[in-house]
Amino acid sequence: MKKGTTDAEGVRKEDTATAAACGPLSLLEACDVVSYWSLLELFESADWSVRRGEFVDFERWRVPSMPNEATAFATPSNMAETDGVRRAAVAGAEHSGDAIGHLLTLAFETKEITFKRPMLRSQPGSAIERPLPFFTVYLGILPKARLYAHMLRLLDAAESGLGTSALNAPDLGFDAVGEDPSLRGETYLAAFHISPWGKIVSESFSVSGYVGALNLALRRMRLIEKLRRSGEAGRKEAAALRSTPVFDVATALKRCEKLSKAFETRVSSLFHTIACGTSHIAEHVFDKKAFTLTLRDPQPLAQRVAQPFLEHAARGVAGYIGYTGPIDAALRVVFHRPDHTFSVDDLVRLGSFYLGDLARISVALEESGTSPCGAPLAERLARAAQTDGETADRAATTSPAGAPRAPGTEVEALSGAVGDALECDRPPAHKDEGKKRALPGNPARIPKLSAPLSRLLLHGIDGGIARADLLEKPAALAELLDPVRLPSGRWPSPVSHHLYVAQQAAVNAILALGEVSPEDMPGASEEKLESFGPIASVNGPPGTGKSWLLRDVIAEVVVRKARRIAALSASKEIFDFDHPLEFELGADRQFAVMPVKRSVARDSLIVVASNNNAAIRNITDELPSSFALERAFLSDAGQSAAAAPGTSGSAGKARFAYWQSCARAMKRAGLPKRRLSETGSLFGESPDALLENVWGLISVTLGRKSNRLRFVRTVLKGREPGVYSDKKRESELALEIVSAKAALEKSGKGPEAAWLEAKKRFEDLDRAVAARRAAIAAQAALENGRPAVYATPLAAAPVQHKTSLWVDEDFEALRSSLFLAALALSKATVVAQSSYFLSNFKAIAEYIESGMPPLTKGRPQAIWDVIALLVPVISTTLASAASMFAVCGPGTIGWLLLDEASQAMPQAAAGILNRARRAVILGDPRQLMPVVTMPERLCEYLRRRLPSVDARWSPHVSSLQSLADNTMPVGAAIRDTVTGEAVWTGLPLRTHRRCVSPMFDVANALAYANQMVQMTPRVDAAKALPSLWLDVNVAPRDAAARKAAFLVRGVRVERHMPDAKIVPEEMAVLRSTLVSLLKRPAMAGGSIFVVSPFRSIADMAARVIDDVRRTQIAPAAMRADTVHAFQGQEADAVIFVLGTEKGARGRRQRHWAANPTNLLNVGVTRARRAIVVIGCVEDWRAEPAFAILAERLRIRGAVLGESDRILAATR
Repeated sequence: MKKGTTDAEGVRKEDTATAAACGPLSLLEACDVVSYWSLLELFESADWSVRRGEFVDFERWRVPSMPNEATAFATPSNMAETDGVRRAAVAGAEHSGDAIGHLLTLAFETKEITFKRPMLRSQPGSAIERPLPFFTVYLGILPKARLYAHMLRLLDAAESGLGTSALNAPDLGFDAVGEDPSLRGETYLAAFHISPWGKIVSESFSVSGYVGALNLALRRMRLIEKLRRSGEAGRKEAAALRSTPVFDVATALKRCEKLSKAFETRVSSLFHTIACGTSHIAEHVFDKKAFTLTLRDPQPLAQRVAQPFLEHAARGVAGYIGYTGPIDAALRVVFHRPDHTFSVDDLVRLGSFYLGDLARISVALEESGTSPCGAPLAERLARAAQTDGETADRAATTSPAGAPRAPGTEVEALSGAVGDALECDRPPAHKDEGKKRALPGNPARIPKLSAPLSRLLLHGIDGGIARADLLEKPAALAELLDPVRLPSGRWPSPVSHHLYVAQQAAVNAILALGEVSPEDMPGASEEKLESFGPIASVNGPPGTGKSWLLRDVIAEVVVRKARRIAALSASKEIFDFDHPLEFELGADRQFAVMPVKRSVARDSLIVVASNNNAAIRNITDELPSSFALERAFLSDAGQSAAAAPGTSGSAGKARFAYWQSCARAMKRAGLPKRRLSETGSLFGESPDALLENVWGLISVTLGRKSNRLRFVRTVLKGREPGVYSDKKRESELALEIVSAKAALEKSGKGPEAAWLEAKKRFEDLDRAVAARRAAIAAQAALENGRPAVYATPLAAAPVQHKTSLWVDEDFEALRSSLFLAALALSKATVVAQSSYFLSNFKAIAEYIESGMPPLTKGRPQAIWDVIALLVPVISTTLASAASMFAVCGPGTIGWLLLDEASQAMPQAAAGILNRARRAVILGDPRQLMPVVTMPERLCEYLRRRLPSVDARWSPHVSSLQSLADNTMPVGAAIRDTVTGEAVWTGLPLRTHRRCVSPMFDVANALAYANQMVQMTPRVDAAKALPSLWLDVNVAPRDAAARKAAFLVRGVRVERHMPDAKIVPEEMAVLRSTLVSLLKRPAMAGGSIFVVSPFRSIADMAARVIDDVRRTQIAPAAMRADTVHAFQGQEADAVIFVLGTEKGARGRRQRHWAANPTNLLNVGVTRARRAIVVIGCVEDWRAEPAFAILAERLRIRGAVLGESDRILAATR
């Protein structure tokens, strides 16, 4: 580790401050940033969090140390050693009934087992049994704090040229006083699986990537000791080692691979296992006539494993990284249905999801560089704003990149003996040498990085970009609000629900991303077709309508695609018959897909992505149910579209149907099974009501394999007779096409005639929208037609945020009708060419089910183009994107909408950004930052290995959102109320519609410099709820006094509080507050969130909720969790339980929760109608952020009555 000063927290700092970047990065600097991202991913640690459930059980035990034991996976030196290890490994069969290892007795004893109909088919009112066990072994379980301390001690010693004696030094003093998520919890080093017959599954061993890096460091230290003992020449070579890197990512992964192979070799020699692969964990033989399912052991000659080998393996992995402290092992069993088919989804796979993509990005940067990533329109607006009567206070937009510099990590080659011992590849000394590292299978040419990723890398910390603040510069806002830019399509929302001016400007900027063709913006001049750039960042504080904005973007993309379809003279012309896609699934299984013409499918794929499932479901799960356009406002052409076959109606609203049966089937398949039989859901909606609101297959949630298979087996592919059913079942899509054709036949129309009619209907509406927009533009060009927002800054007159330009209810209805007509044209195209499309979708279903193998002919992107014609929007988590789009190259996703980006790390999004042509980054840097699962000290150590990497690339400093914000020439600045720091954000949304006061007032003052304006609908007085701070001020207590009482099956039980941050009196106040809220009629059918900054308090609050549910009728839904778990969600009332120790002992905890203010901002803005804060006002008001909260809430002392003392402290 490089020398430097050390602060009070132990984080090493540079002797000199890093100067702010004044321009874009060079390619070499961008390569270093990607290398840093790869290092961060290499050192990711897995969470150990196994819980028991109805079909899950586990046992955990301490692994006894055996100092004289040989390395676990080393090759035995002689036959006697082999026999000895085998006896130890299998010697547990007779002791399998012991307390430890008893779960292995659940494995099948016979080599085959047969299940009959009662076990395969559930009877009415009963569930199918799950008798099929599958085991997972976890090796080297230990606290994260202890692992990180060992990591830094080992790496620091290896880099400093020390020997293994340095491992005896004390730990570096990690602690978890602050709630640093990276220091809480436990992790494990490796895992493997055991089959239902108690035999190790071949190729299932998985080890964390950092294990390889730590092993290289350990080998370096042992080599140095050996060299120093070998004389002067050896000491010189040992000194030379200090100038070389201890490890690199590729070599560390090779060491992990070597460990895995050693494990497989040892298992094969001990237990006689065969390499049958994870796809042959159990052989299934179904007898349709007898209706029996027989499971056979694919390894009948292999021996069963026992507990001694599990401990032997755990010690071996720990020894591989030089760790000698206490470790645990665990065995988990999951019970499956008899017909369960095992796949990679059943296996634990350690290591990063993103390393593969980062490796490809690194090679692409070295070989081909970046794509053009300028933002002509945004840069022109910024330059004009700087010269608009003011002196520019920043440099020009595109400052030249720094001159190429020589990489600082290049070193002379070491001697062969030392190099071989370290197994460390030398970095290329010249560019030509680096070119040899081409990707396998593509040696000729590697595509450049996509434009969005190029801009993020080159300008993510660029301090020389000219800026135009849309809240201060009306001229820049006016350009984005030009009526010529008004999109033709609109989501079928209520016609009275207009987008506000800031939302309109953001939509228009987004739709100008990438290349804008004249057909995309009818009637626009060449100047108006100027690109806004490849990436747009939208700053959306809570409740400012990000999802509403995205709906109109989606509607316009669908309309643009429909224009290209309408340009065809016949529906059959949509196919590119000259370039079919072909792939094989074995010698006798060949498939072909007829692709859609690239000119038609261009940029039609819309992908919604996020760091977590909740964020993407907030968008894609809502779209199929979000139809609110009133029937009375549909145009005549729109009425015809709504009256198309398959449309349903309801009072006052036109229920346009777009593949409605498919959409409802997907909704039904995604509901938890228990919900299907319940009379009502968590929030009072029955499953029938949930399905009734579904109107179209607008979006599907894909991502992980189980979601992809649900879509395939529900929509695209039928089901053959088998264990599940005796009858063949057609796919929902095929059934709906048959229904649509029957309706057409009944009306006397053919599919092609219906397509021509849908085409004409769309074209008529498109012309009507264009004519109305041209008339508005002509009026706006007049001197008296310019709105006030064109001249008066929004900052000077915030009330202007509440206005909408150019639209009225009739025009909104017309634009929504055009969107519906576009969907109708897409559906008519599929129906008219159903034979081709059904063949395509069946082949695509096989392709997805088979894991998306390489194509033998054609473009992989064409697969998604065909899907996009059926489903406009698909979603995925960032973790699943690499596998789902594995075959897609740079720039193949037309539109990437990345939500909740403030919680995403840039390296997690790099892969999908590289596959995107345009990227919209949505989030709020004033909300929660990413949860970084490693200490800042380790992140800093990894960054200092690459001296050119600025500290702002650290995940502890910047999120994906903040880096994307910095690339924006157009946006808005927010000055932090507490720190006074100016924060630059992307396109600003400032009209808030979620929270009533005081929540709105707190958030606006705390995080947004009072820039937001409130448009929250007024709450009826009968439904009003109180907002206040319940002051719980108790004297400090020692550990022995931390006790509380609980009701357990009606009996009062006293328990010790495990964490000093938990204040028992606050738990008592929480219980009485919940009871009080539940008694209010205003809470009927509502929801309550109980949140806390601290995990231990949130867990205790969940127990209080359970207690309330057992003793009270709960007409409202209740949940408890940390603030991080609730970002993106909202409830009627929020109870904020603060906790912490009294006085000085809890000051550090309170400071962590209050700084930065993001956590408090998110906690407050989850509440729509009321917030109740429970905590000590005196202690918390010392933090400026919580002082702002206290100023705006009524403070009342919490008085505990006799009925409230069930959770009160026991003195």
